[in-house]
Amino acid sequence: GLGSAPYAWMYAVTPTGFSRLSSGFLTPPPPGDIRTFRWSRDDQYIFLGSGSEVFAYKRSGDQWVQVASATVTGTVYSIGVNPTTDRVVVGTTSSPYINDFTYENDTFTATGFDFAYPNRGDQAAFSPSGKYLAIGCTSGAGLRIYSFDGSTYNSTNSFGNIYLGGFGTLPRALHWGEDDKQLFVQQYYSGNAFKYDSATDQWLQM
Repeated sequence: GLGSAPYAWMYAVTPTGFSRLSSGFLTPPPPGDIRTFRWSRDDQYIFLGSGSEVFAYKRSGDQWVQVASATVTGTVYSIGVNPTTDRVVVGTTSSPYINDFTYENDTFTATGFDFAYPNRGDQAAFSPSGKYLAIGCTSGAGLRIYSFDGSTYNSTNSFGNIYLGGFGTLPRALHWGEDDKQLFVQQYYSGNAFKYDSATDQWLQM
């Protein structure tokens, strides 16, 4: 959920549907609006952005207890959690726009990697294998994909300012296919899909 902490809800999956947990499942609640959140690969952590901070909450029964935080420049707009490594990427409204952290032993450590991304990091999403990172901005910086070898990011493709119709440019949301070969981009009332072509090493619009 987005908005202030009382409006963040969590549901447990049951055999017959969904069961909503109590509204106070985050301890303590974040200090302001929750703009974005991501799960860890083992479901034991929630990483969420509020104001100029990213927080880590660790599961304790049906509650999640805050165990770490890090401050960034600008407002947190997106979080990408690598599903196979300890990396967490945080997109913000101010330079350097994309912040790379390791998260180990309940501690955020900035790596200082420079993505050279030219505008705010509205969306960030790692592929299922953790080998690719997609970053997008609704203000004209376009969509970029970076490969990740476990320590270093390399820009593999820049889509430029792709217009998808509706309001503005892109993207409002990014979602990867399970095999790392498809990337789905949602923008207000429109959407688009790209597929990786190994013969040309390019991402082609489907």
